[in-house]
Amino acid sequence: LRKFHLELVQSIIQLLMLCVVPIVTIGAPLMTGFALVLLRLGSLLLLLNTLTSADFFTAVRRVFRLKGILTHYMRLRHYFIDSLFSNLNVRLDSFLALTVIGPSSFALYQPSARLYYSALSLAGIVGGLSIPKAAAQPPMMAIRRLVISFGSVGSVLSLFLFLVLLFTVGPVFGEEFVPTFEVAYTLAVTLFLRFLGAGLGAFLTICGYQRERARVSVIVFAFSCIAVLCVYFIFYPTLLAILYVLLGGQVINIFLFLILSVVRLRCG
Repeated sequence: LRKFHLELVQSIIQLLMLCVVPIVTIGAPLMTGFALVLLRLGSLLLLLNTLTSADFFTAVRRVFRLKGILTHYMRLRHYFIDSLFSNLNVRLDSFLALTVIGPSSFALYQPSARLYYSALSLAGIVGGLSIPKAAAQPPMMAIRRLVISFGSVGSVLSLFLFLVLLFTVGPVFGEEFVPTFEVAYTLAVTLFLRFLGAGLGAFLTICGYQRERARVSVIVFAFSCIAVLCVYFIFYPTLLAILYVLLGGQVINIFLFLILSVVRLRCG
């Protein structure tokens, strides 16, 4: 309990310092970076203060052996692969917009992209609330809970994102940053599909299908890259074409997740 209180105090101190840093370093980017480094060092010292017991350091020495680390990461390599390619798939639109259609289009797309990424990050909150309960239920009830949880939140956020992109980006960032109706609609549909895919992916992880889930992430990434190259060399590349490719990748992702989920449910 004491360590919990110390960690709580640490978090409060960090929050207060983060509020002070922008005020005291206005107009001095170098000082801002220096202040953030001091903040992290102070946070590290407070954390070490909560971990001074001999048992903790004994456990650290036992865990941080090279052979143990290699064995641990080899056993969990499918989680790493899935996480790596899932994150690459999320950011692929901005990377392709920069490299394929140029920096000016990339800059105009950034307000829409940041809003899209922000909405997508809320999937972690949905997972934190629904996955523990689903893991304790039979497979059929688990997939139903996850699909309903992620799908309902994803549908609401998709509609909200669509309206924000069309009616809020202009007044806040400028009319030149307002996406077309097709771009806003495609981003909203892609967001919904990503939420739905996150629910199905969580079900596969719960059922021990992490290796298969990692393979699907690699397949989707490879499809997106190959399809964009085809668009670039065969057709005229545009932002909307790139988003269509990524939308197609999410359709493939959900299709493969559904096949794996049905296989798991039939196996009992």
